[in-house]
Amino acid sequence: AGFLIAVTFITVRLNIVLPGLALPQLKGLERAYEGSRLSFSYFPSNMEWLVGLFVVAFGVGLFYAGYKLLPIAQTKEV
Repeated sequence: AGFLIAVTFITVRLNIVLPGLALPQLKGLERAYEGSRLSFSYFPSNMEWLVGLFVVAFGVGLFYAGYKLLPIAQTKEV
């Protein structure tokens, strides 16, 4: 259930963001300004990749700490 909630949360945001990126908003906007650093293409920078990696690693670390420290599952000893 938690996984489905997380997927739904992400897809709702993507449903808002991606259609706006699909087509230019104004006709001719891509030719309005010229410069070496101005473009409509996007690729994440190294810092953005590292922030994403940190968020994932932090989540895994929290899960692992909770698994080790909290009495979630009782093991049956034989």
